[in-house]
Parts: sequence; C-alpha cells; structure tokens
Amino acid sequence: MENSPHLSSSAGKRPSLGIALIPLIIMAILLGVGYGIYKIRPQVLLVAAAFLTGCLGIILRFSWKDMERGIVDSIHKAMPAILIMLCVGILIGSWIASGTIPMVIYYGLKLISPQFFLVTACFVCSITALATGTSWGTIGTLGVAFIGIAMGLGIPLGPAAGAVVVGSYFGDKMSPFSDIPNLAVVTAGANLFDHIKHMIWSAVPGWLLSLLFYFFYGLKYQAKTVESENLELILDTLRKNFR
Repeated sequence: MENSPHLSSSAGKRPSLGIALIPLIIMAILLGVGYGIYKIRPQVLLVAAAFLTGCLGIILRFSWKDMERGIVDSIHKAMPAILIMLCVGILIGSWIASGTIPMVIYYGLKLISPQFFLVTACFVCSITALATGTSWGTIGTLGVAFIGIAMGLGIPLGPAAGAVVVGSYFGDKMSPFSDIPNLAVVTAGANLFDHIKHMIWSAVPGWLLSLLFYFFYGLKYQAKTVESENLELILDTLRKNFR
C-alpha cells in the first residue's frame, strides 16, 4: 500500500490528448522539414524530438524517475518487435549468402510464363512475407529476384515492382511474425489474432482485386518474350556463376 500515493500522483499527471499529441507533431515537423528539406540525418532529428519531449515532461512536472520508468516500459513493450527485426536481418543475410536470389531468378526464368508473371510474383511474395513476417526482407530478396526475372522475360519493371510490393506488404500485415502487428497490439493492449482478424476485412479484398488485375493485365505480355538465345545466355551465366 505504500506505493499508492506515488501511483495516484502519476495518475494525476496523465496528460490530455492534445498535450500527448505534441511530441508526435514535433517529431513529424522535425523529420518533414529537417530531413525532407535540409537533409539532416534522421537520427539527429529523433534525438532532438526526444529532448523536446523530455522538456515537455519537465513542464508537466514529471520526475526523472517517472520518465525513466516510462522509457524502460516502452522499450520492454517494443522488445518482441525488435527481436523479430533482428531475426529478419539474419534471414535476409543467410538468403543472400547462400545464393537464394540467383536460384529464384534461374528457375523463375525457366518455369514462369510471361503472361502469368505478375500474378505469380504477387502471390509468391505474399506467401513469403506471410511466412517470414517481413515486407522489406521479401522485397530485398525475392523482390530483387523477380525484378531480374522481369528483365529476362522482357516485362516492364513498373508493373513488376508493383506486384512485388503489393504481395510483400499484404503478407507482412497478415503475418503473426511481423514486427508492426506485434508492436501495434502491445501498444494498444489488444490480442494479436483479433488484430489480424479485423485487418482481413480491408486487406484481403484489396489483395484479391490486385491479383485479378495482375492476371488480366499480364495476359498482354504473352508474346513479349525475349529471344531464346538471350534467355539462354542469362541462364548460362547464372549457371556458371552460381555457387
């Protein structure tokens, strides 16, 4: 019971919504102006935003112990997302080191028909991001491979990149391994699978429409394949340099 006065004191200092939004507005302005216009490194701007937030805490008469406790609690809540990001980094590094990207390019050029390339890229990136929980990691590995396949098949890079991004971000948002859904539910105090279940209503219809669009849009590339000798040259180069 001896902690009850401290708890009531902290509860009395709870800021209003308007005051709580001030640090977010300051950070947005610093990043938008400092990085967007003056090209200042974002790390410096984030430290400046943290300093101004600390000044706001002093104005609201929070003690250093209160602010320190809040910092530690926030880091503790974000730790699952941080660990996921570390694991994603290991995964991407292992794929790059083991030659997964040239392998996907090689077999993709041999197996994927040009007219079905866009819908295949979107679907495969969706499954990969769902299984790994990373959109950036999928784009940086399989996305690079699919861009190489698109170049080999003579498909424009714009639609190819769009298919990769759509699939990667959909799988990332639907994955229970993703850092963003985990961080969101920890922050809001919600259940992870309830959060994903509610996102289905907005994400899945958009994803299905994208697949439908890429299917019909990709049919026009049926005859736009590269010459067989150029394709064989690409495959032979990958075959000779692949380890």
